[in-house]
Amino acid sequence: QWYVAPMASAIWPDDARITDDDFGAQISLGKAYENYNFEFSAWGYKLTGFNDDDMWGADIGAYRVWYRNRRITPFFGLALGYMKNNNTRIEDSQGAQSSFAFGLLTDLTSSQTIALRTEIRWRLDYSADSTEHDLIANVGLQIPFGGQPEPMAVVDPDRDGDGVPDSQDRCPGTPAGVYVD
Repeated sequence: QWYVAPMASAIWPDDARITDDDFGAQISLGKAYENYNFEFSAWGYKLTGFNDDDMWGADIGAYRVWYRNRRITPFFGLALGYMKNNNTRIEDSQGAQSSFAFGLLTDLTSSQTIALRTEIRWRLDYSADSTEHDLIANVGLQIPFGGQPEPMAVVDPDRDGDGVPDSQDRCPGTPAGVYVD
């Protein structure tokens, strides 16, 4: 199942950036599988302070998802990508970045479609002389598109439709509506 996830961000940047805490945005396009999500994300922040920093980047991530069929679904993952910092008082930088995320998807509908997505992300910026560490909180929606998710497999089917699961059925092949004891 494909999805898009627009999110608002709060960022607590590394002290070496000489900027204030600020807000930004992230948008992700992903594909959900049974236990994993894979996604492409783009994000940006306009940080102000002693050093104004226009920070933006993109990454590709893989996320392990648990209990997808429940109302609250935790996930953890890793993303790798590129970022650029346009600074007013220190040298501009661009290069590699990685991030680790932990979050929750909370189903907002009874059909497990639109979810509230909340996450905490720790990003490592390798573009400057020293590695800088930023803490980011994202809140948004994860909205599926492109068809329905594949149905969950039935664990203990009733192939003959007599109301008795196959694992307990002593008379397999009983026609529907026939009395069974």
